[in-house]
Amino acid sequence: YAMEAGTPYQLIADLMRVAVERVRAQLDTATCADLMQIVPSLREDFPDVLAEPIGAGVDISLRVQEAVTTVIRLIAERSDGLWIIAEDLHWADPASLAVLNYVMRRCNDLPLLVLATLRDEEVSFDSPLMDWPTASVQAPAPGTMIELPPLQSDQLADLVLQVVGQDSTPLAMLLGHEAAG
Repeated sequence: YAMEAGTPYQLIADLMRVAVERVRAQLDTATCADLMQIVPSLREDFPDVLAEPIGAGVDISLRVQEAVTTVIRLIAERSDGLWIIAEDLHWADPASLAVLNYVMRRCNDLPLLVLATLRDEEVSFDSPLMDWPTASVQAPAPGTMIELPPLQSDQLADLVLQVVGQDSTPLAMLLGHEAAG
């Protein structure tokens, strides 16, 4: 994921590859075409839709934000709720963060939960991620930030024991080292 950190819309493209499957029949041609701008592989799923290059003067980011919001709304409206889990947000590109913020603001009337994780030590102190989404440049999205400290060695050992079912001290030590708690 770190290697793709600068790729525009990467986080959102990964999400849309899966989400579109759930609402394929409900998507209109314009939404499909706009999503194809960030997920070219959708052309295989929608061969009748031509993804026209967006011309000068047209804001691709707004069209992508609206298309993604349409997909999320369709899924959340027809279910008992929707969770979007975005891990390692410190690797996310600014375009993806803008879309996620846009979706959160436009879907605050739906049963939608966005769970995003990031390591604040991986984010520079002046990054907008330090206060995202509540202090977003575009407009704050509703949210709650919960800071979790790293697990202590004994906590990690207990967790590994619960998962593995036997003493796995070497594994717990390795996980503690690799994941920094």
